[in-house]
Amino acid sequence: MKIKSLLTVILLFLCSTMIFSQAQKSLQPHQGKIQSIVESANNTFYTAGDDGFVVKWLPDGTGEHFQISDLEIKLIAVSPNGTDIAVYETDGFSIHRVSEWNWKTLTRKNAKRFTDSIVSLEYSAKGTYLMAGTSSVDGMLFLDPKNKLTPLSVVKDFTGTVTVAKTGKTEKTVLMYSPQGTLTYYNLADGSKVQEFDCETLLEQATLLYNNVYLVGTKNDSITIIKATTGEISATIPSKNPIILKSSGSDLHFVEFDEQNDRFILKQVPLKKSDLQFIPVELQYFTVGNLEEITANLISTQNEIIYGTASGALYSTGIYPSDEGINIDLPKLTETANNKISDIAIIDSNYYFISHNNIYVGKILESEITLFAENVNATNIMALDNDLILWSINDTKPVYQLKINENNTTEIIELFTIQKPITSLNASNEGIVTITGNSTVYVYNFEKNTNEEIYTSSGLQDAILYDSENLYVAKTAVTNPTSALINININTKETVPHPVKGDIMFSLEIQNKNDVKQIYGVSVTTSNGKKTTEIFTYTPTTKSYAPLLQWADEDTSAFVNVINGVIYTNIAKSGARSLNLNTKKSALLKRSASLPKAIVGNKTHLATVNQDGSITWYSTSTNAKLENWNLTAENYLSSF
Repeated sequence: MKIKSLLTVILLFLCSTMIFSQAQKSLQPHQGKIQSIVESANNTFYTAGDDGFVVKWLPDGTGEHFQISDLEIKLIAVSPNGTDIAVYETDGFSIHRVSEWNWKTLTRKNAKRFTDSIVSLEYSAKGTYLMAGTSSVDGMLFLDPKNKLTPLSVVKDFTGTVTVAKTGKTEKTVLMYSPQGTLTYYNLADGSKVQEFDCETLLEQATLLYNNVYLVGTKNDSITIIKATTGEISATIPSKNPIILKSSGSDLHFVEFDEQNDRFILKQVPLKKSDLQFIPVELQYFTVGNLEEITANLISTQNEIIYGTASGALYSTGIYPSDEGINIDLPKLTETANNKISDIAIIDSNYYFISHNNIYVGKILESEITLFAENVNATNIMALDNDLILWSINDTKPVYQLKINENNTTEIIELFTIQKPITSLNASNEGIVTITGNSTVYVYNFEKNTNEEIYTSSGLQDAILYDSENLYVAKTAVTNPTSALINININTKETVPHPVKGDIMFSLEIQNKNDVKQIYGVSVTTSNGKKTTEIFTYTPTTKSYAPLLQWADEDTSAFVNVINGVIYTNIAKSGARSLNLNTKKSALLKRSASLPKAIVGNKTHLATVNQDGSITWYSTSTNAKLENWNLTAENYLSSF
């Protein structure tokens, strides 16, 4: 195997910082569960969720939406400097990353990957440290925001898992709670342990209240209130599945669900010394939409309660008593104003997109659209000559061909059905290749109208026809044969592994270059425990492999599309990037508020369909961004 010199490789460092970025102001909810809500200055707050978006909500009620990750965001912290935020991104399995962002410029300043999950994230009072509590034996890490989040030797001990950490205003000391059952004070000047108290173990939803005098958490259908200066239990309040509200106030507030009356009850517990200290009082009875699940919350310094839900919607109320037995239907802060576009295709000067089982057509760069086909049983669309292939990712729906006749009449033909969800599909004149369940490769022959099973294994990622007889499959290198790229003869079923580097490959493309077919794709490799993602080219006839773009991290959602001799990819999670195969020049396309998930184009224009369901248009000659479109609830395209 020949490997070209890495000197020709374009390395992507933190140029993955989001240059040329913009947030979108709207009332749109998150597209998934809200995981974290934190307050910021000037009557603003941030939300983060499963959709990878961070939203800064302003006093006028609108939110600045910006997607910073294609992973779930579990935690968010706001720096005292007023401009920076830090988030914990994860796939829930192997990727655990803390990144720091400047919200004014929407650029990523720092990023650091961890081997274990992060259970707490908090800036110190002056912003000197970003405190990240890990689930490993290392426990609490003090990261330096001024030096690429480098861990600092601040505390001498191995703290173990820490779910709560709070410094004093002067940053002289820090208080930590460990679920192992300790409350510990450390001197930040010399790292020494000042005091340590044994206390209740395994508290969940743990938080500090009343100027850090009390630690409060839940355990075994009860709320435990602990004096932070002694570790002793001050009170235990029976409560079934309580939700503790995050607050900087002097009282404890928590929510219970009243199953008998299908409503929530807000309860208040005074923490100040008085005759009512530690005695819960029912304060408010309320409903959240159609019995939505509360997944995050905040009591602001203006005493406004913000509830985040599993659907991504936000609700709010004040801290005031409601009449006994009278339910308050909480007002919703968010409003769904757009329909989601799931995929797009371009044929000549027309674009076609699919939204909620309807296909619309329009002229490139013209926002006037026409309903082209309705009630189609698909979420994905792909151009094949003058026709469209319709299918559904991660679903068992049939694959269709939508034939577009000369008089613009249409005919939808069901080509074949499958038993397992489609995880990959590629179409060419030689046929349609599908992978189902990441385990079985099929090839559909248009002439014979047959869908033949070709290969079965585990860890299959993508497959593409090289010609009428040869098929290339991208996979994990763990399974036999132990190569991430294999060639299969469709007729004989002979399998040949190819000598390529990579733990896993995916997103294959085949293009002719100087009358020689070349394969392009994405490869992820591990060296000395560090992940690298690269866009590569591979020539089967000479068995030569060459990396073209590299990013020093793992990106398992990267795509590749070759249009007019230019590679377009979203490697490094920074938006779409181009690489001219002739000049070797690379450029980052100005992104919208959302990250792109696919790109299509013709000789003059490109379009990305973005993860929030919007469309962004570009010029192929200049890479200039031309338009951003949302599809409104009334199915009109709106520029933003």
